[in-house]
Amino acid sequence: MKAHFRLVAALLGAGMFLVFGAASAQDAKWYAGGSIGQSKSDGFCRQQLAGGATRCDNNGTAWRGIGGYQITRNFAAEIGYGELTTMTSSPPRVDVKASALEATAVGTYWMWPEIGVYGKLGLFNRFARTTSGGNNSQKDQNTNWTYGAGFRYDLNRVVAFRAEWQRYNDDFTTQVYGFGVLVKF
Repeated sequence: MKAHFRLVAALLGAGMFLVFGAASAQDAKWYAGGSIGQSKSDGFCRQQLAGGATRCDNNGTAWRGIGGYQITRNFAAEIGYGELTTMTSSPPRVDVKASALEATAVGTYWMWPEIGVYGKLGLFNRFARTTSGGNNSQKDQNTNWTYGAGFRYDLNRVVAFRAEWQRYNDDFTTQVYGFGVLVKF
């Protein structure tokens, strides 16, 4: 009997959450999400090839998790962390893995009620680990500015999709093209 009561209470609670949660999501200010894409770091290969390397791979997979606050319908503030790129050159073998913590301001122009184009501008702190010759490892940290642009499609009041480009300006000059999902709460 108690198990049956718990099941009914859980189903009622879930139903109320879906009804009232969806209704209040239209005024949602907070959101979280993530993205995945392709990165390219032009500065790395220029440095390595000028230093005598004969092969260089500066393309990698980038991912990022973000959290944000929608200040108005057109302006938001975001923080995020993710892996920017993994780069390799040889000979001698040099591997670099870079990640970043970022804070950006996002401005959106809504072309239609559910479709918008946006731009972002902010700062990032890049962390890089360079391994050369298999044994020698160095850590590096750099703070610089980032900017980007993209398209946003609000599927409903809770879920939105993004297609974006973002550039991280530092000695690697990394550009990321990706797709992402946002969940508003």
